[in-house]
Amino acid sequence: MPHGVHYRRARALLLLAVTLGLLLPELAPVASATSTPVVLQLSSGGSLTSNITVQLANGSALRYALDGNFSPLLDELPISGSNRSTYEAEIAGFEGNPFTAGLFGNRDGTVEPYEVTDFEQLVQQEARLLPVSVLTGGVAFQLTIDGQAASSASVQGIGISGGLGADTSTLPVEVSLLTVYTYSLSGNSHTLGLSWTLPPLLITPLLNFDVSFSTPAGDSITGSSGFGSTSVQNDLLGFAPGKFDGQLQPSGSGSASVHFAPSFPLGTFLLVAGVVGVAALACLLLLRRARRRRRTAAEPASSPHDTPAP
Repeated sequence: MPHGVHYRRARALLLLAVTLGLLLPELAPVASATSTPVVLQLSSGGSLTSNITVQLANGSALRYALDGNFSPLLDELPISGSNRSTYEAEIAGFEGNPFTAGLFGNRDGTVEPYEVTDFEQLVQQEARLLPVSVLTGGVAFQLTIDGQAASSASVQGIGISGGLGADTSTLPVEVSLLTVYTYSLSGNSHTLGLSWTLPPLLITPLLNFDVSFSTPAGDSITGSSGFGSTSVQNDLLGFAPGKFDGQLQPSGSGSASVHFAPSFPLGTFLLVAGVVGVAALACLLLLRRARRRRRTAAEPASSPHDTPAP
């Protein structure tokens, strides 16, 4: 297989390690008090934007990768020894190539700003090679609308904060992943579904997600299931999106859902009623003015000769 393909697969695996695979206990020992924010926003055209931010309690393995040394990060991936050797050899070959060596960190023991920027850009580019099934939840989690998986998905951005410093530093590092999913919406009422099947390798008792979901404008949240500590904000007038917040603590296999539908058009009703009321009032005033004019025209005009002498 061409070297470039192996290299890109390695980068794709690294993306999984840094984002979708962050739940590995060795890579991200999530504390029970730590929650992972997941922000979901759906447009009327069926575009669902997902922004997830995960904190690595120990950012050393990622710092090594940012600095150009991928071995510690590859050690954390659930891959065979032969695959690991293949990926390391391919990456080493590219590091030794003068045309591609500049794509990697300088392995000087310290992560610098340009190394973070280069890593973000390269991982985002290689993410385009990931199968759609991976981004739509083929690994552990799956997002659906009305029971249907996304027809397409793409990584729009990845951000790393707190990664600067010595490679050996165990300070936390935050990784944010922005992904856009495309769904085909039909009908009025809809259901956002989240399902998961987590292998025993994951630290399922400690996972805690704060999920926020915004409907398209003009829709309201009508119900939910599978979440804890939920809150709902619907626009009374029916113009703005409905907003849902809840917590997920997934373990083993399970699912959760949020239901939404078009809001009662109270704002439109009041607007129409106001317009009709103003129009009716205007018509009433015009009618009264017309009656006054007719009465005035019907009365005989007074004359000085008609005035009686004193």
